[in-house]
Amino acid sequence: MILDLGKMTQAEFDEVMADIKARNPNLLQLITDFLDRKVTPEEVDD
Repeated sequence: MILDLGKMTQAEFDEVMADIKARNPNLLQLITDFLDRKVTPEEVDD
């Protein structure tokens, strides 16, 4: 499934993030850290 973030409502986005958190909390943490610039793209590639 491909998500178009530009066309999502906030509620739809929140639902997707809640689903990610429930299924894979480590992935959510990685996304959060990347957006907060705590992790660089180079570190993600490793």
